[in-house]
Amino acid sequence: MAYFGDNAVFAWADIAAAGSPHLDNNYNCSSVTDHGTGDHQVNFSTNASNAHYAIIGSNIGETNDDHTYTFVCSAQSAPTTSNCRFNVVHRGGSLRDQNRINIVIVAEYG
Repeated sequence: MAYFGDNAVFAWADIAAAGSPHLDNNYNCSSVTDHGTGDHQVNFSTNASNAHYAIIGSNIGETNDDHTYTFVCSAQSAPTTSNCRFNVVHRGGSLRDQNRINIVIVAEYG
């Protein structure tokens, strides 16, 4: 049974981000926008009631040590009700494209 309401999962996405980023699977996401290396945006199918939501992300590292120990964080831009922009950051501090990214947004429903 799905839970809908305040403090529920508002949207989630399984993103293939290497090359041309696209959604492999999702809930309430319409597309992915690529803003450059390690800088992505998930666009919502239905807008959030406000831009005060939590962003939770993870990625699957490559076997190459160059891509391990990366993490997903919100981008340095103001959140909006129509999308969620985030960065994938390498342990050394640089933005990186990562093949598999998972993101969850917990928000209020309108």
